[in-house]
Amino acid sequence: MTTSRIALIAAATSLVAWIAKATAVAAAGGPGRTTWEDTLFFVGLATQLIAFVAVVLSLTGSRPVVVRLGALLGGAVLVFGLVTVLQLVIERVQPADASWVWGEINLWVVASLLLGLAVLAHQRATSHTVPAAPLHHQPA
Repeated sequence: MTTSRIALIAAATSLVAWIAKATAVAAAGGPGRTTWEDTLFFVGLATQLIAFVAVVLSLTGSRPVVVRLGALLGGAVLVFGLVTVLQLVIERVQPADASWVWGEINLWVVASLLLGLAVLAHQRATSHTVPAAPLHHQPA
């Protein structure tokens, strides 16, 4: 399995996990009322980390190891910066009586962006592949 395919599967799984977590919390009547909340959080977090690493490795596939490691570190700094900015924006626009949903928005936004990057990485990886030759010659 290629890193771009791993990135795609992991990114989609993380987004589904965050949506499932929010659904479980809503069905339970709020945070801290269901055991699924923690389980789905860890699934979402683990698959998001896997997707992040796989996206970076897929996009830097032909680069030297030092460049790939630098991209991982730089990407991590960018993700933490993005999450910080998102959190600040959310705090400014949320209503005074905000529900728990406002605290989940950053998870959905980051997962959606990561899924978009994973799709891009997968398209890029598959556009560089050469189709296999036919096994036998068919007369015209």
